[in-house]
Amino acid sequence: MNIGITNDHRGVEAKVFLTNYLVSLGYNVINYGTDSNESADFPDYAKKLGDAILKNEVKYGIAICG
Repeated sequence: MNIGITNDHRGVEAKVFLTNYLVSLGYNVINYGTDSNESADFPDYAKKLGDAILKNEVKYGIAICG
């Protein structure tokens, strides 16, 4: 099952932790967030995840806003 995950610049560490955990359980995790600690606008990344859910690219989504 595909799970989407997204985050802003303050959620990078939490995203990495959750991604590793979900992958260890056998899920395919698709990253729609930033991998940088430089300031980023959360709504831009949330929209990417929302669009992926609407297009059935992922079944569930996790959004992390620091």
